[in-house]
Amino acid sequence: MLALVAEVGDDWKTVAEKMGLKGKKEAILEFMRVEAGSGVDTGLLNEIGKSDNHFDKELKDIQPYNQADVIFLQCDLLKSFAEHEESKKPALSQEKLQKKRLDKEKRKLAHKVFIHDLSCIEDELNELRSVDTFHAKARIECKNLASQMFSERFNLSLTNKSRLSQ
Repeated sequence: MLALVAEVGDDWKTVAEKMGLKGKKEAILEFMRVEAGSGVDTGLLNEIGKSDNHFDKELKDIQPYNQADVIFLQCDLLKSFAEHEESKKPALSQEKLQKKRLDKEKRKLAHKVFIHDLSCIEDELNELRSVDTFHAKARIECKNLASQMFSERFNLSLTNKSRLSQ
C-alpha cells in the first residue's frame, strides 16, 4: 500500500483500484490504519511524509469519509464566508458611528412623539364618543318626552270630549 501511495501520490481512486478496494474512502481509511512500527518499511513512510509533491492537496480537497469531516468542512466554509464578508466592509470612522447613533436616537424620539400624539388623539376620540353618546341619549330622552306629551294631550283631549259629550 505504501509503495503504491509513494508511486501514485494522493490519487486515491487509482490506489483503490490497484488494491482491490471499493473506492477512495476505503483507500484513505486503509492508509490511515497503517502503523509506522508494524513491520512496514519506515524509510518509505518517511519518504512519503517528506515529499510534498505527492500530497500537495489539503484534506479539504479529498472528499470527506465520515460525518465529522463534513461538519468540520462546513464550519471552515462558514468561517471563511464570515471572514470574507468582514473584509468587504469598510472600517467605519468614529464620525459615521456617531451619525448612526444620532439617527437611531432620532428615530426613537420620533417614535415616542408619534406614540404620544396617537394616545392624545385616542383620548380626544374617547371624549368625543362620550359627548356624542350624551347627545344621543339627550335626543332619545327628548323623543321620549315628546311622545309622552303627545300621549298625555291625546288622553286629555279624549277626556275633554267624553266630558263634553256627557
